[in-house]
Amino acid sequence: MAGGEGVRCEIDAQILRQLGEVPVGPGLIEWTQDFKFSWAPSGREIYFERTFRGARNLWRMTVDPETLRALAVERLTTGPGLDTELALSPDGKRLAFTEQSWHVRAWLFPFDATRGQLTGAGRVVTSPGMEAWVPSLTRDGEKLAFRNSRQ
Repeated sequence: MAGGEGVRCEIDAQILRQLGEVPVGPGLIEWTQDFKFSWAPSGREIYFERTFRGARNLWRMTVDPETLRALAVERLTTGPGLDTELALSPDGKRLAFTEQSWHVRAWLFPFDATRGQLTGAGRVVTSPGMEAWVPSLTRDGEKLAFRNSRQ
């Protein structure tokens, strides 16, 4: 960055295949814009996030420190959630991260429209394992429509 020319990191087709080894099913949209990464103190590894099929995992790519050519890639986490906010210790021996998860479910709450206040506790009305988006309640409050996405 101090006046030198940039070096492009080259990644072999074999490593690219590893990064895309889990194909996206029909109708699924793949998020491929993961930007968070961290260099190891040695300059020989890059730790980064990679998202596919709804899960975000942490990976380590070994690179040649002179040419930045990718030599190998390894998935470090394999959970179904969103592993994110990675932080590498100064000596490169420890990695901390956050696992995020959320559930998008529809709830019903008793409501007094005249006073604009809730009148009791709410209750969940959609099943676990699906995301409930854009809910719409009928005028009589008896039916609920929503867009659903299975997890």
